[in-house]
Amino acid sequence: MNRFLGYVFVAALSFATPALAEEMREVPVYFSAGADNAVLSDRIKGYDSVIYTIGAEAGQTIDIKLSTKHTATYFNLYGPGSGPGDQAIMNSQFTPELNHYTGTLPSSGTYKISVYMMRSAARRDEVANFDIRIGITGETGAIVQGDYADGLQGGPDFWQVQTGDINDPLNLRARPSTGATILGRFPEGAILRNMGCRMAEGQRWCQVAATEGYLTGWVAGRYLREGSAPPPRVAEPETRDQQVQFAPGTSGAVLRSTLDPGAAVNYRLGARAKQFLTAQLQTGSPAVHFNIFTPDGQLLYESRGGRRDYRGQLWLNGENRITVYNIGDAPAPFTMIVGIE
Repeated sequence: MNRFLGYVFVAALSFATPALAEEMREVPVYFSAGADNAVLSDRIKGYDSVIYTIGAEAGQTIDIKLSTKHTATYFNLYGPGSGPGDQAIMNSQFTPELNHYTGTLPSSGTYKISVYMMRSAARRDEVANFDIRIGITGETGAIVQGDYADGLQGGPDFWQVQTGDINDPLNLRARPSTGATILGRFPEGAILRNMGCRMAEGQRWCQVAATEGYLTGWVAGRYLREGSAPPPRVAEPETRDQQVQFAPGTSGAVLRSTLDPGAAVNYRLGARAKQFLTAQLQTGSPAVHFNIFTPDGQLLYESRGGRRDYRGQLWLNGENRITVYNIGDAPAPFTMIVGIE
């Protein structure tokens, strides 16, 4: 290498050294339905930094533009599986246009964009206000290319829904977009079959299929955790249905019966979306349990292995079904208390 060029290269590396972050906030970036970019406003002070995470696929184009009046604030772009402390794809100090980068992404996964202040300014505890525009353009191929760590087309056979709120079901959509038609909803803890994931609107979307029924579609991947195959269910015997009627002026009913071994009874009661359903099973037999099904046939709650009471908000209009069943080898009396609020 030419000695002069070598000196310039080493000097540039020294000058480009960012401050070591004291606080490193991570902010996921999602696009609005149908959009291909997002603009975020933020600030850093001293040795703090912000890391923006965004999902994209190999071959797509990323465009990042940082706007700030602070002349010692820049950003680094890191590939899937790497971040501050690792080798960056690029440093915005050395782009043809300062703090503006456009490039083709080499692999599929989650990219990180770290906004930081140079050490010379950080040690003076300076403050930088900034706007950052992050865009992803380019169509994805028929299959995922350059999939980092088998993160999209691989993964577990089953997912478990984890929204963090039993009253906040996960939307199932016709396409991987927040603007797509909602086909159904899955409650907290539901087990779904994994049919592969893609990146869209800056985030991971997974195609799933219900383990009961025929619903298939796309859900936001950030609400999924690795799950296991659902246990085999006791086959529901042919049994009687009972329509539940509340007495005038009341919002509940007390239902008493006795189930023979292997028998079941389906209590059916209509309700509106956003009403609350309560169900409480009282029995001296550990072999008597109940399931709750939504009007579209999805499992809402299963008492087996858990509590024998339930209260939750409904998200569909129509007739809900509470199935009480006996898996023991002796007749079992029970009382089921139900209500709609």
